[in-house]
Amino acid sequence: MEHPVAIVGVGEAPVSKVSGRPALDLAAQAALAALEDAGLTLKEIDGLLLELPLSEHHHMPAAVFLEYLGIRPKVAAAYSLGGATPHAMAIHAAALIRSGRCNAVLVVDADSRSSRFRQEDPVAAMMRAASDQEEIEVPFGPTVPGRYALIARRHMHCFGTTPHQLAAVAVAQRYHASLNPDAIYRNPIDVEDVLNSPMIADPLHLLDFCMVSDWGTAFIVGSASVARSTRKLPVWLIGFGEAQQGYNLASAPDLTAWPIRQSGQEAFAMAGLRPDHIHVAEIYDSFTITVLIALEDLGFCPKGEGGAFVASGATRLGGRLPVNTHGGQLSYSAGHGQYIVEAVRQLRQEAGARQVAGARYALSQGTAALCSASFTLILAS
Repeated sequence: MEHPVAIVGVGEAPVSKVSGRPALDLAAQAALAALEDAGLTLKEIDGLLLELPLSEHHHMPAAVFLEYLGIRPKVAAAYSLGGATPHAMAIHAAALIRSGRCNAVLVVDADSRSSRFRQEDPVAAMMRAASDQEEIEVPFGPTVPGRYALIARRHMHCFGTTPHQLAAVAVAQRYHASLNPDAIYRNPIDVEDVLNSPMIADPLHLLDFCMVSDWGTAFIVGSASVARSTRKLPVWLIGFGEAQQGYNLASAPDLTAWPIRQSGQEAFAMAGLRPDHIHVAEIYDSFTITVLIALEDLGFCPKGEGGAFVASGATRLGGRLPVNTHGGQLSYSAGHGQYIVEAVRQLRQEAGARQVAGARYALSQGTAALCSASFTLILAS
């Protein structure tokens, strides 16, 4: 890039199945941890980007949160792009820095969904959270799991993908989580465990699903001048891309090919790298099929061969491309910013037992809702 941009600090609130804490409290803890990690103070933050929490309603959540922290940055905004929100905010933070508008942008993603959902009927709560203001498909009854089941079934029809191959995604990520002392689910599982777990939406079983939890993650995007003065090794954002399509599956041109391909191509072109240069990938995993399609669309394997790629052990530590080395949403937590935080820790060589040896280039990708948008980051140490 003409004007280098780096992630200079990362932080999290402790992951929890049910914290009982407000989302903004989790957000503040993660933000302060990121500042401590970077060696920066709140006064040095001149931009704030916040994911809109589903568990709390605020008319102007970014304004409420900057008041909560006691800061007055030049820029403050709230975003709602589903699981891709932190990736989108990272790209927009980079744009603020490259334009000269900001020097240090605090990006925060937190929610207390599990705590909130337990206060009301869980099925109704999940449907409400996923379906606000949607008018096309929801009146006809499909749930979010049901839609991803349609995607999985279409992939099986087109390419011969099997439930065993989907299960291999969950098994590899649970192995990584078993090495992560902070993960919510750490007990190892095998393919039969996944296939014997309750069927929720054929062909997806319970262990093909992401969890619901509370979380708080934060990272700081800084200019080159900020990066030179921070406490930890900066991780450089050397490429990024984004692509969009409509929200509902009815408008998708192909259930098995998402905007991930376009966002990945843009990111690789900007970075001047190819997929085989990447040492570790942190990929949005709402369901096992999400990871499988992302691996194909990002170019890590040919279209239709994602199932065989995962079943070969390629995505496990020690394999060709370790994926979601912290456990992801399938086993670590439901947080959206975790994929960026973990990529930074891998490139700093801070991941402990789950460290990918010699990792220099990482890819982190976020998918918004029902394959409606994709944001891809390529990071380098």
